[in-house]
Amino acid sequence: MMMKGGYLLLDSIDNEVLSNLTKSELSILQYIDNNASKVLSMSIHELSENVFSSTATILRLCKKLNFSGYSELKFVLKNNLASKKTLNSNPLSDDNILLDLYSQVENTGRLLNTKNIESVISYLLSDKKIHLFSTGITNVISEYMQRYLLAVDRSVVLYKIDKLSLDSTINFTKNDVLILVSVTGNEPSILKIARLAQSNNVPIIAIAPLTSSPLSQIANITLYFYSKERSFSNYDISNRISIFYIVDMLLEYYFYHLSNSKNNNNV
Repeated sequence: MMMKGGYLLLDSIDNEVLSNLTKSELSILQYIDNNASKVLSMSIHELSENVFSSTATILRLCKKLNFSGYSELKFVLKNNLASKKTLNSNPLSDDNILLDLYSQVENTGRLLNTKNIESVISYLLSDKKIHLFSTGITNVISEYMQRYLLAVDRSVVLYKIDKLSLDSTINFTKNDVLILVSVTGNEPSILKIARLAQSNNVPIIAIAPLTSSPLSQIANITLYFYSKERSFSNYDISNRISIFYIVDMLLEYYFYHLSNSKNNNNV
């Protein structure tokens, strides 16, 4: 298995194998990619504790990736890491930055499930009220999505998470739909909104990272993105390019279905 992009294992897995991985296995895979150096010094039991999965799940993942076991996975990981260090002697070069961004978008596209996308589009095409929540810098993406939908007369309410938005969530019903956009899947304010909605049986759509996060476990539909968390002086500076990709793809699907519907009505 040869590394072809910005990730040590994910880039070398073909789409057929990737599509057969469970959520837990995908989450383990991302952890390994994001913590390669640490994983090389971990036993399978230590990795199991860090990813909150059983050793049996890790071994099953190894088999699906065509490794004989955990030892071979670590062997390939070590070789790929060495190759990456050789190629990336200047990790901040333009080529390496672009390659990393491209890999995040490409791998996000490979994670997306057509059935889930169509389910989200069906909600957007319905008469249900759409409520959009996010936090921090990610609000820019939510506002972007709202403005495009408003441009075609699809009403979407965008919330700043405060006491008023919490009070509103309490009154949501099955006629409402929540879209929650999260960089980590663990933001306390987002989770509080999700749990309030869940208690009222409100459909929840999450755009969340490929991890076994509380948000993805609560949501009815999760659109996963692949990214690397980054921080500087305790500030989150993770890029949101994969989230933009998902939002733009949803908008394109929605506009396509909307256009087809109007054309059929004019026939």
